[in-house]
Amino acid sequence: MDLAAIVDKVELNSKVEKKVSSEKAKEYIKLMQLQEEVNQEIIRIYDQLDEEEKNISQKIIMELLSIPEYVNVKEAAYIIGVSEQMIRRYCSENKLHAEQTMPGSGKWRIETTQLMKYPGWKSYVNKRTRMKEQSRNIANFMNSNIDKL
Repeated sequence: MDLAAIVDKVELNSKVEKKVSSEKAKEYIKLMQLQEEVNQEIIRIYDQLDEEEKNISQKIIMELLSIPEYVNVKEAAYIIGVSEQMIRRYCSENKLHAEQTMPGSGKWRIETTQLMKYPGWKSYVNKRTRMKEQSRNIANFMNSNIDKL
């Protein structure tokens, strides 16, 4: 079943139907409704996975989305929603699985899989996806214009 067929099956309550006349707006609202339901289902299923299943699933998702195995302090701070200094503290106190890249430098490699549960994860993945798409667009442009350069 394709996404359009799934969206068509979503029903809006009568209040929303009366307030919204635009079909595009209705489709958007249906998609947002679906997104919330999917997010709840993701959490429900994730909670049922054992540790091995979680690890395997996380690694596959990271490969599919081109997410790196490690992130730096700045990225971890963005995902968790705390300061970079707090991330360094978490790392030094072993609250995060991380290793210092240069002892005493404050530079850390932080395992990405442990960050998937934080509120900023979705935003981080979206940011990475946009960056990947921009890189692809630039590469395509360069390839199609190589003879003009």
